[in-house]
Amino acid sequence: MCANPEAQLQELMPSSIIIGIEALRREAWTTQIPYLLDVAIESKVAPFHDDQFVIKLRSSAWFDAVTPYLKGDRAFGIPWLSPAWALADMLNENGWGSCGLWPDDIEWDEIAPTDEAEWRIAANFFRLPNHELLSIREESR
Repeated sequence: MCANPEAQLQELMPSSIIIGIEALRREAWTTQIPYLLDVAIESKVAPFHDDQFVIKLRSSAWFDAVTPYLKGDRAFGIPWLSPAWALADMLNENGWGSCGLWPDDIEWDEIAPTDEAEWRIAANFFRLPNHELLSIREESR
């Protein structure tokens, strides 16, 4: 077992991006801690199996769309998707509950105006209902 599985994954799959709950947690949008990290890789790359990650294939168009919304620095590890994009990606793939979160798992007070702007772009990309991100909190009550 590698002492740093993220470093090993980054070496094997340099385009990898942390998505899902962990991306939200890293930006304080949730206190949930995933058992396994969800990692996106380009669908043209042959994935490998690792017990520490859930590898999810994404298209080149997805990578092109999310690249401006990455957090972190590849020099220091695998970058992660901004929380607005990570949430939109999760809801697009699975919907609330099935994605591992419900609206009450989100730390809504952490959402900034820039997050709202990113949400609108992500919701448009995934063809999600294009309402305000903070309106989800109101709908969930």
